[in-house]
Amino acid sequence: MGLFWIRPESFLNLDQTNRQYLKIKLPPSGLSGQYYRDAVRLQLAKVKSLPDLSHEAWVASKTKPELQSPEAQMTPENNYWLLGAYWSDNDPTDQTQRFLDEGVWQNGYEDRYLDEVRSMRVGDKVAIKAASTQRLNLPFDARGETVSRMSIKAVGTVVSNRGDGRTVEVEWDTSFKPKDWYFYTYQKTVWQLRPDEPNAKRLIEFVFNNKAQDYEWFCQEWWDVAKKKQEASPEAKKTNLVKPYSVDDMLASGIFLTEPEIKQTLDRLQSKKNLILQGPPGVGKNFIARKLAYALMEEMDDGRIEMVQFHQSYSYEDFIRGYRPLPEQAGKFGLQNGIFYDFCQRAKDDSDRKYVFIIDEINRGNLSQIFGELLMLIEADKRGPENVLPLVYHKKEEPRFYVPKNLYLIGLMNIADRSLAMVDYALRRRFAFMSLKPQYKGDLFRKWLLDRGMSEKLAGLIVDRMAALNQEIANDTLLGENYQIGHSFFCPKGGNYEGLDRTWYEAIVQTEILPLLREYWFDNAKRAEQIAEKLLAP
Repeated sequence: MGLFWIRPESFLNLDQTNRQYLKIKLPPSGLSGQYYRDAVRLQLAKVKSLPDLSHEAWVASKTKPELQSPEAQMTPENNYWLLGAYWSDNDPTDQTQRFLDEGVWQNGYEDRYLDEVRSMRVGDKVAIKAASTQRLNLPFDARGETVSRMSIKAVGTVVSNRGDGRTVEVEWDTSFKPKDWYFYTYQKTVWQLRPDEPNAKRLIEFVFNNKAQDYEWFCQEWWDVAKKKQEASPEAKKTNLVKPYSVDDMLASGIFLTEPEIKQTLDRLQSKKNLILQGPPGVGKNFIARKLAYALMEEMDDGRIEMVQFHQSYSYEDFIRGYRPLPEQAGKFGLQNGIFYDFCQRAKDDSDRKYVFIIDEINRGNLSQIFGELLMLIEADKRGPENVLPLVYHKKEEPRFYVPKNLYLIGLMNIADRSLAMVDYALRRRFAFMSLKPQYKGDLFRKWLLDRGMSEKLAGLIVDRMAALNQEIANDTLLGENYQIGHSFFCPKGGNYEGLDRTWYEAIVQTEILPLLREYWFDNAKRAEQIAEKLLAP
């Protein structure tokens, strides 16, 4: 705050109001200089004025309920309550709507649950359950008591307790929609859900898709807390931080694209939600896809990125859902979710953040067969729970499937492989396309090599000879520019190119470039050898 007061145009204040507005969580180990610098840089890349940003946060704190109090952020001290919206068989009316209208929840009993209600604290999370008329006898414990089939109708945060054992005032979550997923629990009006009790799992049983769930699952589904921990990058694991990432970071990473090209690509990915990077071999499609994902998410969080590679044997059952061998039961088959289905569930559980699914060699698979009904659901205007379809393989009473709005698809396509079938036109309409080209002729690639210590002579040799080769390939009537050789062949890993010499160049040409050229001109060996002589000439 002091730095902000001294130089408001240069320093970001990280007071509670700004942190809640920007959704910034300080690291457990405390605020460090590196973390603060990254946070400032990220915000400066997004806004023109830090004072204006601070003012926006202050205004939002006065108008948005979720930003008005420290209790809006979940803390380990919060308790979680499951509350009935009815209280007597003589009065079975669903009271949920009245509670929502009045901003309260009331215990309808005069002599029961009084202590429990009095113990509810400001900041505690509450959920209203409502029972259907169906009751079943399920053996969840030795007593085999009657249970009721229930669903969650509303969730909110306690903002005041009147202390009478009857009424608490609640700030209800207006964006919450009643869940159609059902669970079973013993009929009771007040449940205090405590994860630290050894018998917490016995106190209440949730059944979803015929599988018993526990307290942690319940909190995750209805309060967005205790989310499944995703795998972050090795660097993030070491620091317990997810590093901010911006367009400037992408420009500095060696993708050889200009800032307008990057921003246009990100804009198309944002609006279309589906993007295909296409180009000849070696133009860095994989590398650029991951950097685009980081820039879209504004963080280097590999836990929100998933990647698969399509091939001729890849199927709908692998991608979405189908009957496959059960790993724990030899010789038996069962209905199992595919990788994309599971990734969609992860994105749904974390709707405030963006998730990116990358498909390498997207044109190698039978796309209509792999995507199935997703051909419609992946469209930008067909995302979300308002656009649902039953899956080919679905479970009884299971909610219909949809692709969440915070999930983005990036496909990678090698346009030089003649063995691949043409991409389905129906799928093409659902993707934006960006073409990547070799960068030998551009200044960015030469500068990249020189900045990393490569000699001027070696850099010139690579640029001049590979540019000449690509021109010859582009002029060939049977090949064309789609078969040019990409620059990534000459981008070795590591930040220091000082030790590279002509021997390294010749090894790349002989073991990687020439085998590809001989495949290009398989019916004209003489021409392939002539080109080899040009590349290796002294």
